[in-house]
Amino acid sequence: YYDVYLKSTQMIMTEFVNLKNILIDLSFIKHIKLDSMEGLSDNTQQEICDILSKNVNVNVYLLIRRKKMTLYLDVPENTQVIKLKKMIEAIFKVQPQDQRLLIMFLNNGHLDEYKELSDSTAQLFQYGLTSSAAMVTNPAIIGLAVRQEDGSFESLEVTPYSNTEWPMPPNDDDLEKCIAYNEKYAKMLEEFLEKGPSKRTLKTK
Repeated sequence: YYDVYLKSTQMIMTEFVNLKNILIDLSFIKHIKLDSMEGLSDNTQQEICDILSKNVNVNVYLLIRRKKMTLYLDVPENTQVIKLKKMIEAIFKVQPQDQRLLIMFLNNGHLDEYKELSDSTAQLFQYGLTSSAAMVTNPAIIGLAVRQEDGSFESLEVTPYSNTEWPMPPNDDDLEKCIAYNEKYAKMLEEFLEKGPSKRTLKTK
């Protein structure tokens, strides 16, 4: 059973490598990794996951937020939570065991209930952090809470960004929207530069 499964997995991945220049949906491969390996030993499951991981390297885009701090990351969606925490440690100087990560914004929408990345060995896509849900134009937002001196975690606190009058780029490739955005941005930039150094301020709500 294992040999057949492994060979079929390699065959599937070979086909995808041949089609690497075509936009394709890899969701069913994630489904294989998660749901179709019951009964296999841990070593066998890991070997299959390794084969898939070496052939699929799709990035997800993340904003790590804590109070007024923001860290922008793009990492492969098969990155383990513990590796993500070590990346955060390198910047924020907070050890992985002292970090609590909660998904706040995903798939271009705020979550009614935040989802904690509680399993350090899990891969990001297992929490829904996929290339289609955390894109460069709409990155996922992950809140960071830090362990306090008494051993408990602080309440999650994220300071909202100021709302400026500058236009936001469109989230799709609609030509008319892109043209309208470029024209509006160019006009506002011209007006901004004409104000001179002493008047270059943006209105915020």
